[in-house]
Amino acid sequence: MPIVSSLKRSLWGIRHECNFGLKQLRRGRASYLVNVLAYRVLAIWPTLPGANKVCCLETTDGDVLYYRRNRGDLQGIREIYIDEIYSLPDGANPTSLVDFGANIGIATIWLSRRYGLHASLSVEPVPENFALLQRNLLANNLFGQTLNAAIGATNGTVMFDGSFETNMGRMGAGTLEVTVHGVAQVVANLDFAPSLLKVDVEGAERDLFLDQEPSWAQAFQLIVIEVHPEHVDPVELETAIMNQGFRYFPPKEVSTGIHRAKRERLFVRQPSTLTR
Repeated sequence: MPIVSSLKRSLWGIRHECNFGLKQLRRGRASYLVNVLAYRVLAIWPTLPGANKVCCLETTDGDVLYYRRNRGDLQGIREIYIDEIYSLPDGANPTSLVDFGANIGIATIWLSRRYGLHASLSVEPVPENFALLQRNLLANNLFGQTLNAAIGATNGTVMFDGSFETNMGRMGAGTLEVTVHGVAQVVANLDFAPSLLKVDVEGAERDLFLDQEPSWAQAFQLIVIEVHPEHVDPVELETAIMNQGFRYFPPKEVSTGIHRAKRERLFVRQPSTLTR
């Protein structure tokens, strides 16, 4: 019955996303609803006419998002705005954000607006993503800093594999040469007090936390991270971060019907009374 189960989940997901489009969008509703269906079609027809068309939506809270009609951007909207995978515990009061793997800026915008952050640095290596990131920050009157580069253990250059899924590119045997900035130097050179670190770097978390002494992480109070077990051992990574004085909160599953959404791994600097 796997096909039936998959179909039921897909239909539930369509209803879930359409509900967001109908109830939480002020502008761009029609195109978003079309794109909810296009997301499924693109899985079997990547060259669908109109694929990668730039669209715009505005939420009822006034957040403006420019995004492309592709699976990567649409998945980002679902995960961040609907599933709220970066939601922090009640009582968490971050003041600034460093976003490693910012993509087109969806998480930067959601976290900045949700928690009233006063400063940010968004790091993204892919030029096409970076252009939309800057456009989105400007559209939301967020004047945070941006860096068009990959983040790694040391400065240098690396070949980058820009996956056909625009949110899944990673450092490796790709065709795009990108600049790499060493994480310790980037954090040390921040001109604002670090507070919240968000990491989604498609396996490069090994470079940041395991291939060097990760004492740079001590600058932060909160770390929320997407871990990719196919590239790094989660237990090894969790231990390395906890050794820097953090308390670990495993991914939290939030269930509604047959839908499953997981909050990402969260690390909170000790001592802390926050619970999840």
